[in-house]
Amino acid sequence: MYGAKAKKTVRACLSYDLHRLKTRTFDDLELSLVTATRAHTQRKADNIWVPANDQGQGMYVSHIRFRKVRPKTTDVRDDIDATVQGR
Repeated sequence: MYGAKAKKTVRACLSYDLHRLKTRTFDDLELSLVTATRAHTQRKADNIWVPANDQGQGMYVSHIRFRKVRPKTTDVRDDIDATVQGR
C-alpha cells in the first residue's frame, strides 16, 4: 500500500496504539506525549490525534518523547540529595 491512503492508515493505527498503550515505561525510558500547540495543528502532517477514551475525547500530539527515568529510591535522603545536585 502506497500513497496518501497508506499514510492515513499508519496514522490511524499509531493513534489507536498510543491510546491502548498500558505501560509507558521500558527499562529506564518513559514515553511522553507532547500536546500540540496551535501552530502545530495548522497542518495535519504536524500532529496526530490520540483518543483518551472510547467516547471520542482525546488530544492532539505534536511530539513523542522518550526520557530517562530516575530509579526510585526508598530513602528520602537520596531524593533530597538528587534534587539539590540537579539530577
